[in-house]
Amino acid sequence: MLLFTLLGCDVIQLLLDVQETVDDLTNPVILQATFLGMGDPPEGLEFPDGANIGAIAQAFLADTESTTDLAESPVSGANATIQVGNFAPITLQEGSGTEDPPGYSASAEDGLYYLVGSDSLLRIEAGSIEASARWVLPDGLDFDVPCRLSSQQDLVIAMNSIEYHSPLVAVFNQEGVITWTNIPQDIDAAVEWVNSGGFSSVTIIGTEAFAVDGAYLLGIAPVQRASTDAFEGVNTSLSSYMVGQMRFWATFTGDIEIPWPDTAFPIPDTALPTLSDTACPDLDGLG
Repeated sequence: MLLFTLLGCDVIQLLLDVQETVDDLTNPVILQATFLGMGDPPEGLEFPDGANIGAIAQAFLADTESTTDLAESPVSGANATIQVGNFAPITLQEGSGTEDPPGYSASAEDGLYYLVGSDSLLRIEAGSIEASARWVLPDGLDFDVPCRLSSQQDLVIAMNSIEYHSPLVAVFNQEGVITWTNIPQDIDAAVEWVNSGGFSSVTIIGTEAFAVDGAYLLGIAPVQRASTDAFEGVNTSLSSYMVGQMRFWATFTGDIEIPWPDTAFPIPDTALPTLSDTACPDLDGLG
């Protein structure tokens, strides 16, 4: 009581806030999670059969109490869920164990949907660990993606809003195979990407992404990073929850002759001309 009288409630609260901040910064539990919505394909194109259309969520959790090596400290056997708005929580399934480290994921096949403007809540519980993060799901953005590129040309995806982190990108070839992506595949890669500079452009490496002339589908998701006060039970300086809506664009490399080959997203083979150096196909209304 004497301490309370001498310091006053404002100072006491400040001390408690400082202690809470210290606890957050020294917490050994680290969460790296991504929740992406999938928009519609460009008009005239279709997604591959079996594609994860709608949404996909992925989470990595590590407990560095005994080691600072994230790859050596994954939390397995946890109960992981994600809830959007007032809908029932969806369970994130743990990986097969071949990942390094194993993570948790869910997709549209599990009933997961990305609803712009809705609150999202990610929870992971394992023993004494109770980790969570929440953030309102933002809409996607429009990007200036040329419909035609030179063979194996690099492509810079420039950000146009400081409200977003640098975008996550996936490039699909005509068979629906990802030829290039910067989406993190493990917790080390996630931490590196989150701390790589924030608001910035992304350069797609043409020799990898567009190795063979043809048609490609580009998925681009500008993502927002949840603020530190959106987390509970984790190290707020090393954890991140990234959310964003992926939109899609078609682009073409080299001289493309008709008839078109069978494609996974497929492109109609009706009345599409050979592309000149400046011409772009008109996909509106096809298919």
